[in-house]
Amino acid sequence: MLRHEENTPVLIHQHIFKNAGTTLGSILSRELKDGFGSLEFDKGDISDESLLQLLRDKNLRGLTSHTVLGMRNHPDIISVILLRDPFKRQLSAWEFECHVQKKSNLAFEEWINSPERSDIQTRFLSGKGACLDPMELRVRVATSNNIFLGLADDFDETMVALEYFLNARQICFDLSYYEPQNVALAPRDPRIVELQREVYQKSNLDKLDKALLVGLNPHFEMRKRSVPDFQARLDSFRNRCAKSCSKILSQHRRKIDTPTFVQST
Repeated sequence: MLRHEENTPVLIHQHIFKNAGTTLGSILSRELKDGFGSLEFDKGDISDESLLQLLRDKNLRGLTSHTVLGMRNHPDIISVILLRDPFKRQLSAWEFECHVQKKSNLAFEEWINSPERSDIQTRFLSGKGACLDPMELRVRVATSNNIFLGLADDFDETMVALEYFLNARQICFDLSYYEPQNVALAPRDPRIVELQREVYQKSNLDKLDKALLVGLNPHFEMRKRSVPDFQARLDSFRNRCAKSCSKILSQHRRKIDTPTFVQST
C-alpha cells in the first residue's frame, strides 16, 4: 500500500461473479492488508450508516462482497464495480459450473435458458428489489463522484483509470498484478465460441445488461480520456505488472533450486 489516509472514504468492492472480481479483490487485499476483508450480508438493503459502522467495528478500510449492495452514493463510501460483456460473462460462468462445480453434463443452451441467470449486472447495480432501468443507472453513475465502474474486458485500462480515480481522493494504490486470478481453465475453440455466441444472441437472456453496457461505453471512454497521459500511464502499469511477474517467478525458482538437507539419524 502506498498511502490511504484515515479520513478518506472506505472502499466497497461489489464482486459480480466472473467479472475479474477475484483478481481485483486480491490486489485490494494486498494494498490494504489487515484493513481489507470479505463480508457477506443476510440482506443487501443494509443502510450506508450501518455499513460504515460495521467497517469501523472491524477496523476495515475496505471490503469485497458478493452480496447485492447496489451503488452506494455516500461521501464516505467509494463503490468499485467491474462490469463485463454479458456474453463473455455468461460463457465464463457456465465454464465455471462445468469444470469447477463438476457439472460436465450442463449444456450451454440449458444454462442460458434459466431466467434467474439473466441481467445479473443490472441487478447488482440496482440493489435489492426490482431492476432499475439502464438509463436511470447510467444517470446515477454520471452524477456521482464516488462510484467507479470499470470494464473487466479492459482490465489493465480499468486499473489505470482506477488508480487515477483513487489518487484524486487521497488513496494511492499500486494496482499492478502478477497474474489474473480465477480465469478460464482451458483454451477455447473460437469456432465453438462463435456458435455459442449465436445461440446466446437468439435467447432472451440479459436484455437489460446488454442495454446497460452499450449505454455505459461512452462513460468508460470518458474515464480513460480524463486520465492525463493515459497511454504513458498504461505502459508504465504494464511494466510494473511484468516486474511483479518476474519477481514472483524468481522467488519460485529460488525455492525450487534451494537444496533440501536431510539430517541422517
